[in-house]
Amino acid sequence: EGPRLQLLELLNQQLLPLRGYRMIIDALLKAGRDQTALDVIARAERHYADSPTLVAYQQEAQRALAAAQAEVVVSLPRAQEQLGESVFFNQLDAAIVAANWSEAADMLRVAQSGKPAWFNARQPDLLSRQMRVAHETGEGSEMVLAARLLLDGSLAKSQLVVDYATALRAQGQTAAALLLLRAVQRKTPALALSRRLLTEWTASVDPATVNP
Repeated sequence: EGPRLQLLELLNQQLLPLRGYRMIIDALLKAGRDQTALDVIARAERHYADSPTLVAYQQEAQRALAAAQAEVVVSLPRAQEQLGESVFFNQLDAAIVAANWSEAADMLRVAQSGKPAWFNARQPDLLSRQMRVAHETGEGSEMVLAARLLLDGSLAKSQLVVDYATALRAQGQTAAALLLLRAVQRKTPALALSRRLLTEWTASVDPATVNP
């Protein structure tokens, strides 16, 4: 994931001619890096919103990604779709500890697609892990969505999100941490801890770097 994140960070900071974006997208599509291609297209569209070439690339990448995901789900043996609860979480946690973020993301997608018997009962555990995996794979919007789905107004769930936000802050990821705190505040505005941290951390970053 390191090269992917470095590429996206570079494109966040640097404007390329349309031809430059096309060369990058072509290379990514030929290499089967469809999700990364979509990420690059999204950044190119900020500057070339009316480009029919980018629209065509986007459609091609989306078709390829959908086909690949469908193939993965169809090819899974039924036994793996109904993978035992303890085995699944042991394997998922092992992937997370080893920082195998792509593997962890694939496992979460399989669980969401297959919906094993334990799926509903373990949704909070899945969402808490999805929140972290999404951040580590550079999917900020997916991270926030997982946090919002996890939050149910209870102190326990709010504390889970605040704890992860605090960990991100300690790693210097203040912008991502603020996104999570804002999700907590929207759901539980009376929570004093998240309100205090939100005030303190917001003062330490450039507001332009944090999505509303």
